[in-house]
Amino acid sequence: MEMFKGLGKAGLLVVALLLFVGLLALASVSPMAASIGSFMLIGLGTVYTESARPSDVLFYEADRNASREAVTVLSGQNLLLGTVLGKISKSCPTTGTADGGNTGNGTCTGVTVSARAKIGTLVLKILKASDEKGSTATPAAIAGNTGDGTLASATVGANALPGVYKAICIEPATNAGKFQVEDPNGVIIGVATVAVAFSTGGHLTFTIADGATDFASGDGFTITVSASGAGGEIEVTDPDGNKLPSAKIGTAYTSEQVNFTVNDGSTDFIVGDKFTIAIVAGSGKVKILTPAAVDGTQNAYGIIIGAVDASGGDLAGVAVVRDAVLKDAGMVWPGGITAGQKTTALAELDARHVTVRTAQ
Repeated sequence: MEMFKGLGKAGLLVVALLLFVGLLALASVSPMAASIGSFMLIGLGTVYTESARPSDVLFYEADRNASREAVTVLSGQNLLLGTVLGKISKSCPTTGTADGGNTGNGTCTGVTVSARAKIGTLVLKILKASDEKGSTATPAAIAGNTGDGTLASATVGANALPGVYKAICIEPATNAGKFQVEDPNGVIIGVATVAVAFSTGGHLTFTIADGATDFASGDGFTITVSASGAGGEIEVTDPDGNKLPSAKIGTAYTSEQVNFTVNDGSTDFIVGDKFTIAIVAGSGKVKILTPAAVDGTQNAYGIIIGAVDASGGDLAGVAVVRDAVLKDAGMVWPGGITAGQKTTALAELDARHVTVRTAQ
């Protein structure tokens, strides 16, 4: 101690700091050295806490850092060392693209990728136009009628079909007559009598009124039932040409690859109208594992091996993504993760040859 006489408290503090810096430099060789340096400074009134180190989460990694990979941490993330990561591997637009030759002017909205979405273009093709009735029925006299009677109004029934119904005079009579009624498919659904309310099979309800001039054979009326625009069948084909379950116009569609809704417009779709949905590769950026996501970050990709605060923008980092053994106590998981989700993530890491063990 003779060599430190005369230095005073300030001098001793400088010497202690120099010793501490030297011990930190040796920490990679002897972690105990850093601890000794911290202990020395306690006596001088300052306590220094050593930050987390890779050894806190790593049992083993491949030689020459073959287990590591340079990554870009997504803006808004503040990741601690050992944070379990997901990687953005795919993305898609929020709307489908209407084919330029479409007759219908409806839209495809609410598009999101699902967990098993494939990179490429999905095709949505109308196989059958709307098969659900609307709420209105519009009658009209057939051009060239002899009789001047009327069919003034009609009510849509529960079993009505969208399209054109026909009522054709088959038995003329003075101030009377009978009309054969056909549905839009040409199926005879009953016979209407002049001046008597017609209602059968839950299709339509109407009354044909006699006029000043009696009806002649072949006179008739059309009754057009509007379509709701919903219910038509849509063929869904994935990027590999595989057929997915069919969708319906106006009904939200969900599958293992994509979710969307095809909405009716003011002009109904016809067979052959279509939309495309392009699913593209994601940005490749990483963020904390997000089990509920569908963009790839729901799958465990690796761990961040050094703290990265990307709160203000994307930032470079380094991740361990293969050929390593991790300490479970050093791993940082997303808040609220369930036991089942963690088990799934550990299996995903294991598939990448990243094994997790309990520290002894």
